Amino acid sequence: MALPRYEAVAWAMRVVTVYPQTSVADVRTLQAVEAWLREPSDALRRTAAEVGAEITTITPARLCAEATFMSGGSVYPIGERPVPTPRHTTGRLAAGAVLTAVYATSDPAAHLDTALNWGAAIAAQPTDRSS
Repeated sequence: MALPRYEAVAWAMRVVTVYPQTSVADVRTLQAVEAWLREPSDALRRTAAEVGAEITTITPARLCAEATFMSGGSVYPIGERPVPTPRHTTGRLAAGAVLTAVYATSDPAAHLDTALNWGAAIAAQPTDRSS
């Protein structure tokens, strides 16, 4: 929750991609999120959300896509009046992706500790991105 929005998505991706993905849709979704992380544009933000919406259950990949969508810009479709994303939503979705991923392991406590350390390392890095 304390990370800027871009960094929150990057942290969630760092954690989620360590674990095997359970479906082709999960893999495609994470590829879309990764594309947005390389080039954070509105078009790629929306693409990640569209691809993630193909996943019908709550998975870490889907939560990463939702965090990406909520990271900035408008939640309304293109061409309609812009409605900004709520600031707190990205962090909550990123945290949900991390928790969902680590609690699917055989040793959630150890995995959570590692994930939190990665988040702390990201938080310690200087950034030029706006939150």
